[in-house]
Amino acid sequence: FTYTDGNGRRTRRRVEPHGLLVRAPLWYLIAWDPRRDAARLFRADRITRPAVTTTRFLSRPHELVTGVCPDARPTAG
Repeated sequence: FTYTDGNGRRTRRRVEPHGLLVRAPLWYLIAWDPRRDAARLFRADRITRPAVTTTRFLSRPHELVTGVCPDARPTAG
């Protein structure tokens, strides 16, 4: 997807999605960014042109979430 940061800079991202975080009124994509070898949060309203690929990726432990957003809690399912 293309991501526009808070300063208006656009970057192309390829990430491994792991969840959604809702902090009304905003939604965030919780994802692993292989290029940066780190977890990242992306505001959903700043994502454009998302595409789903058939690439498989490893499930990351829930610590991925707590590293990016300490008050997030994983859910079953």
